[in-house]
Amino acid sequence: MADLIEIITANRLRDGAVVYWKQGGWTVTLADADQFTDRETCVAALTLAQERVAAGEVVNPYRFEARRDNAIAIPVKERELIRASGPSVHPELGKQADPATAPKFHVAAPAKPPRPKQADGPEAFDVSL
Repeated sequence: MADLIEIITANRLRDGAVVYWKQGGWTVTLADADQFTDRETCVAALTLAQERVAAGEVVNPYRFEARRDNAIAIPVKERELIRASGPSVHPELGKQADPATAPKFHVAAPAKPPRPKQADGPEAFDVSL
């Protein structure tokens, strides 16, 4: 059975990386993030996280819902699944490319668009402007 939890996230100001709140600091891996089971504790931690904005460490800290399945945090919303997996523009970049930082849940790689069909016949040689 999956339990609902909350996690705090932000973007690191130095390089824009997605980071997660962990014991008064930040981590780049969702698996290492603090998992809050009650709203009051999460809100108190979010207040501390927001102080890091003034310190120039992060921008836009906020909390999001996840479900905990066998101690693995799995974001409920698609946006957070994408943020946890790294950039979606290339499967060999970002968190998904490094086994040490890749999320422990599976996110399908973006589908490759079909290759355009090669034209044949007279239109294949039409170079008019």
